[in-house]
Amino acid sequence: IQKFLGTTSTGLYNAAYPFATLLTAFSGIFGSIFLSNASKLSGKGKDGISVELYRTVVKWTSIIVVPIFLVIFAFPAFPLTIFGAEYTGIAMQNTLRVLASGFLLTTLIGPTGSLYQAEGVTKFNLYTSIIMAATNAAANFFLIQELGVIGAASASTLSFAVLFLINLGLFYKITGTQPYRAS
Repeated sequence: IQKFLGTTSTGLYNAAYPFATLLTAFSGIFGSIFLSNASKLSGKGKDGISVELYRTVVKWTSIIVVPIFLVIFAFPAFPLTIFGAEYTGIAMQNTLRVLASGFLLTTLIGPTGSLYQAEGVTKFNLYTSIIMAATNAAANFFLIQELGVIGAASASTLSFAVLFLINLGLFYKITGTQPYRAS
C-alpha cells in the first residue's frame, strides 16, 4: 500500500485491519487447546477422535465468530469511529467488510496448522504459507493499483479464500472427510 498509495492510505488500511483480525482470536485460543489434545490422541492412534475434536473446535469457533462478523459487517463504521471521522467513510467501511470476510474464512476452516502438526505433516504449513504469500503479493500488485485500499483488502481476502480451499482439500486428504457436519 505504501509503495502505490502513500502513508495516508496505509494508515487508513491499518485502522481497519485490527478489527478484522479480531475474528481470528477465538480460532487461536481453541486451536492451541486442539493441538495439545489432538497430539495426544494421534500418538495413541485415535485419529478418528481427533477429527471429531477438530469438528467441535470449528463448530464452537463458528458459533462465537459468525455473530461478531455479522455485527462488523452490518455496522463497520462503529469500530472505526475510534480513530476519528476521517476513518468512517464508505471506502473504509467497505475495506473493513472485505477484510472481515477474509478473516471469517480463516476462522471457518479451523486450526488446520495445528492439525498438520498433530498429524506430523508440518510441511503442509510451509506449502500453504508459500502459496498464500505468492497469491497475496500478486493480487496486491494488481489490485492496489486499480482499487486502492479496497484492492489491498480484496487481495488479502482472495489469499484467504485460496488458503481456505487448499486447507479444505488437505483436510480431506489427511482425514478422508470434511471438517463440517450438519449438527
